[in-house]
Amino acid sequence: MNCLGQLPTNLSTIKNKDELYHFYKEKNPHLSETSLKDNTDQIWTFIREMIVGDMFLISMDQGSRIGVGCIVSNYIYKDMAEESEQHIRYVRWLNTISKSMFEQSFPSKLDCLENINKICRIPLNTGAENILKSA
Repeated sequence: MNCLGQLPTNLSTIKNKDELYHFYKEKNPHLSETSLKDNTDQIWTFIREMIVGDMFLISMDQGSRIGVGCIVSNYIYKDMAEESEQHIRYVRWLNTISKSMFEQSFPSKLDCLENINKICRIPLNTGAENILKSA
């Protein structure tokens, strides 16, 4: 997530999304209200809402493929790491599929895919998890 590289601090101490929004806005005053809200939502999902065992989707290869992964760790902040590697979650990659194949299989099941450049948590019990593992 590119928006995390702009936050050189441990985010695990932030208590709620509103606090994160104000912190992020202070660090990125040049961003539009829409970008601030979208980025805050993505960061909050990444650090707080996703749990070990959750599956997710993320755009790969400039949007031509979609990576399917499973979260295997909690949020970790590495102070001494490169800026782009300070905020991490370990994942197990399950599959990659073409965007066109994905769109044929799931035309409307997952609402977060209006913009596949975001992390998309896969809701359980939609049948999506089994299809994506084997696609």
